[in-house]
Amino acid sequence: MRYLSFPLVWVLQFTPITPNMVSVGCHLFTILASFLFVYNSIEFNLIALLCLHLAVLCDFVDGSLARAVNRTSKFIAHYADRIFHEVTTALIFIGIGYGTGYIVCGFIAALGLVSGSYIFQLRNWLLSRYGDTQVTEYDFEDTMIEGKMEKILLKGYYTPMKYFRFVLLIFILIQKLDIFIIVYSIFLPLRMIGGAMFFYLKFWRMDHVR
Repeated sequence: MRYLSFPLVWVLQFTPITPNMVSVGCHLFTILASFLFVYNSIEFNLIALLCLHLAVLCDFVDGSLARAVNRTSKFIAHYADRIFHEVTTALIFIGIGYGTGYIVCGFIAALGLVSGSYIFQLRNWLLSRYGDTQVTEYDFEDTMIEGKMEKILLKGYYTPMKYFRFVLLIFILIQKLDIFIIVYSIFLPLRMIGGAMFFYLKFWRMDHVR
């Protein structure tokens, strides 16, 4: 998607389309996908998945376009983008849950996703605010992850969401979205609880070694 975004950014910088418009498009595609999943037919599900891919493409384009036209924002764009990302992504699970008849699982998965994201953001804020050195978002894992076992657990923590669209495609093709939403309704809350406990222990250790 990043490579596909390069030529698109080059074209869009000569048009009246602003980075904020692209950001809105990203969230509209995600919302549209969540509504399409409600119908739970393979045709609508594949169209919904295409909308998710277009949303990801827009997500790569908006930041690059903002830098290309020198319209970067230090606060408001990141703030709004983060809010909409979590809300619209959570809607996907609710839509799948409604379409498959497992609406409770959809809400549980959505809640686990939003709660887990909050814990991540809190961790990032604490490290950047109170850390001994100024670290960037890409340094957080190097700051807190120690040993091979923790690295393996981290991959298990990230992988199901990193390859979310590809996992979703497989379950759409085999027409087993009911199993998909059940699995993620278990995984995402456990992911949130595990992350919260892990970071708590890490921060406890950081407090007591000073």
